[in-house]
Amino acid sequence: MMKLGLLGNSVANSLSPSIFERLFNLHQIQGSYTLFERNEFHAEALLDFFHLHQLCGLNVTMPFKSDFIHSLNKVDDSAQLIGAINTIVLEHGELVGYNTDYHGIQKSLSVLGSPQSALIFGTGGASKAVQKVLKDMDVSFLVVGRSGGDYTFKSLPDDIAAQSKWWINCTPVGFEGHSEDLLPLPFGILNKEFAIFDLVYKPTITPLMKKGLNAGAAVLGGELMLTEQANKAWDYFHAAYYNKM
Repeated sequence: MMKLGLLGNSVANSLSPSIFERLFNLHQIQGSYTLFERNEFHAEALLDFFHLHQLCGLNVTMPFKSDFIHSLNKVDDSAQLIGAINTIVLEHGELVGYNTDYHGIQKSLSVLGSPQSALIFGTGGASKAVQKVLKDMDVSFLVVGRSGGDYTFKSLPDDIAAQSKWWINCTPVGFEGHSEDLLPLPFGILNKEFAIFDLVYKPTITPLMKKGLNAGAAVLGGELMLTEQANKAWDYFHAAYYNKM
């Protein structure tokens, strides 16, 4: 039996179990996908955690994407360059980390329209993956965070925000059940020249996307990204599962 799971904060409403149930059925594999709600986790306990739950692979979300990368036996070159992982696989007794967010983000941005200079909201693991994708696309960007990045939300000038036609939200703000609906942004400058990519996938139309739609901007939510990164993670899980049989 292939046992997989998701480890992180606020995972109760994740769509991942349904995505992987479809993949189990598609490949005619008996499997399970368990949600592990954790606010804190000691990375050195990961291998024991895998053995305790008999896991073949694990998806990782906030707040562990950057923290865990230093505690694995091996890290894929792309994930190492990004500085964050979201997929861990047990391969021949060793924990190996990958970043499949890159694949999902790349797929999503390809349908967003012509590349434009971007503002990236957030400084965590997802933001790092977006930054790597944009660098590879030769797209200029600025990072905006609560206390870090090129600007904070309080210090972001309106003219800089107006020059960056892609707005990409890598924070959980707007996620169903989150305490905040909207980031403190100059929404009055939005118009049909802008495009908004919100990595939040629930609700389908986020508060940030509604602001964009009301201004005539193109919008894209996080469901495509989530599905595409899961499909890529499945490739690693599937290979590890058969290698241990």
